[in-house]
Amino acid sequence: MPISITSVNAKQISADNIQNVAGLQKVVPGFSMTFAGANAQPVIRGVGTQVAGPGLPSNIAIYQDGFDQPQAVVN
Repeated sequence: MPISITSVNAKQISADNIQNVAGLQKVVPGFSMTFAGANAQPVIRGVGTQVAGPGLPSNIAIYQDGFDQPQAVVN
């Protein structure tokens, strides 16, 4: 199974003025994020979902500070 990992350090985040997960579109190849209200719809290299809502998991795993963010809600 192919896998792709993009690591972004604090210096790069600061230099690119990334304020939240949606800002990672600037530095992660093939990544985009759209929103349906507060619900995020992340897509990476064509893999994603158009279904977003409370309690619905995303097809894209997002880890923040080592913890999985199971809900597709971005503050």
